[in-house]
Amino acid sequence: MAKVLLILGIGIAVVGATYYFLFFNNLLSTQPKVSSGLPTPTLAPVLSPANSATFMPDISPVTSLLSPTPTPASSLEGKVAKLETTVTNLQQKIDSLSQNNSQTTAKSTLFVPLSSSFQSGDRNYITVDGSQVILDPGDFPGYTSMQLELSARLIETIGVVNVRFYDLTDQAAVGNSTVSTNATNLTFLSSNGFTLPAGKKTYVLQVQTTLGNNATIENARLRINF
Repeated sequence: MAKVLLILGIGIAVVGATYYFLFFNNLLSTQPKVSSGLPTPTLAPVLSPANSATFMPDISPVTSLLSPTPTPASSLEGKVAKLETTVTNLQQKIDSLSQNNSQTTAKSTLFVPLSSSFQSGDRNYITVDGSQVILDPGDFPGYTSMQLELSARLIETIGVVNVRFYDLTDQAAVGNSTVSTNATNLTFLSSNGFTLPAGKKTYVLQVQTTLGNNATIENARLRINF
């Protein structure tokens, strides 16, 4: 009987102690915490080797800038071909400008006066007064031809008047320089193109009429073409 009471007392003591512990533990958990005023330290997360790859930043744009993709050879060849085409076009423009410039700066036609007015009536060629001129074709580099130009007319309505450029130094008429007319009205005449022999020579204007009748010539000149 005494043993039974002892065991019963021990059980009651254990239950009471348990109840007491649970009561005070609950009481402490409901009390407000007092702050010390200091910030609670935060620990940096520790990455394990297993999950470190998850937090690696994406640096592919940077690596692409540092290591650009090589330009294909075909692309370089295309750029070279385009550059060559551009250079060719520029050269053509330069050539065109040079040609236009040379045309612009080409020499103008020159005129050498021979006689302002002269009247004659002779079947033989006679020299027109005041028509003598000394010429050297070397003084006109690049000239292509010369022409005799003048106005002439017959006084009577018969016959023909002929006028020519004459080489007084060599005593020979200049080929293709003769002009003719049978008009009684003042008529402008221009010879075919001709060239002069090399060297400085004396030239004159000569006139004649087929029937010896009178004729008049005016404003005779030598045209030098370039």
